[in-house]
Amino acid sequence: TSPLPVTKRRRRRQRYYAPQGLNSLSLLLLCIFLSGCHCVDVTSQEADNVINSDNNDKTKLTTEVTLDVASAEMARRLIKRMKEVKDSLEKKKNDDDDDDSDDVGRKSWDTLIKVMDHLASSSSSEQTADKETNNNNDTTATIQNIHHHHLTQNEARKRALYWLSHQDTYEQKEVGTGFLHRYALAVIYFSLEGDSWNRCSSASHSGTGSIKANDCPTDNERYLSSASHRLWDGVNGNRDDTITWLDLSNRNVYSEQFLPLELTLLTPTLELLWVSENPDLSGTLPEYMGEFQKLESLNVHKTSVGGTLPDSLYTLRKLSSLRLYKSKFSGSISSNIGNMGRLKWLWIHENEFTGVVPEEIGKLKKLEGVTLHGNNFVPIVKEEVQEVEKRVQELTHEELEKRIQELKEELAMRKGEEVMVQKKEEAHTPKEDKTLRRKLTDVDEKKDSTLEGLNH
Repeated sequence: TSPLPVTKRRRRRQRYYAPQGLNSLSLLLLCIFLSGCHCVDVTSQEADNVINSDNNDKTKLTTEVTLDVASAEMARRLIKRMKEVKDSLEKKKNDDDDDDSDDVGRKSWDTLIKVMDHLASSSSSEQTADKETNNNNDTTATIQNIHHHHLTQNEARKRALYWLSHQDTYEQKEVGTGFLHRYALAVIYFSLEGDSWNRCSSASHSGTGSIKANDCPTDNERYLSSASHRLWDGVNGNRDDTITWLDLSNRNVYSEQFLPLELTLLTPTLELLWVSENPDLSGTLPEYMGEFQKLESLNVHKTSVGGTLPDSLYTLRKLSSLRLYKSKFSGSISSNIGNMGRLKWLWIHENEFTGVVPEEIGKLKKLEGVTLHGNNFVPIVKEEVQEVEKRVQELTHEELEKRIQELKEELAMRKGEEVMVQKKEEAHTPKEDKTLRRKLTDVDEKKDSTLEGLNH
């Protein structure tokens, strides 16, 4: 992947760090003392629920945006590309026995394909050329009339298809996943009320009507610009236009269903997903989060996202940072968290979690920081505290014994080197004197350093 630009990587320095000398178990014990202490399963069988979601949400605008011929054709091309990419990924998975995603299917792709197929088949593609022209005008008028309202996911899809087929001027080859990612970002933009964001909204809407123009370093960084979507604000990716970084933090986004299903199109390459500091972002983490097997950082803190954590989240073995604090998550933390061996930062304070803190957290060897306070975890009793302290002492003693043995072996090797140098010194010539003295000094310094470590 291409390196991230410095301007996009710069974040505030985080404040939670583990004190030096604390291992994972002692860190867990410390955090427990300080604390006092509806996920959506998207499968292929639920495609109908996704299709009919507009009708089930009475708070949404019910205006129907009919697809014209060009938009319906764009939908069919996207479906074809989805199937090709999905087949390619499955073939690669079967050829590679070590693929991390072997045990995770892509049911969400099947669901999305069915949703898109329904959208295309119910369009006005069978109309005559005259009707097509009228529909194009009606669609444009409808889109202009509803861009201030909260859109359902189906309406967002239709707007994205219309933009991609009629307004987008970016020249790209419709191959691979890059083409799908541009469509996915467009759906995300419309479904999260992109026109009302506090920065880098689409230039075609900023400053028009009641929408204020917002700041953006360059026009290329605005969403829906004619530039590559890799240049859009908070987005970064590879040269083939696939996305590895999506940062939607602190944008004044609005959504009652977390992110749209099109997010799953980013699963092959996405490594970072940040949607934090958006209080109007609600919903639950979808079950298909487990398909993001390359994901390394997930930030959903300071939002209204809640519900229980999906079981598939614990299958993300590359995840090193999970920040969910100051949101509305509930339920218990699964013992499967012990499978997340690369986890370094676990910040889940000030939520509504319940149950017992799983001891598997203490077995995460790379864990450097964890916050648990402000939840409803079951308090740990005195006997359990004593058991944890005993395990910490045993673990520390075992580690010390191992380190002492290593230092003793290293000291013996240094002494052997010293004897060899001294024997050579007895038979040295004046020309070799300076070299031998330097070697002997080096050996002495290394031996002193080893002795110092052994004494410590």
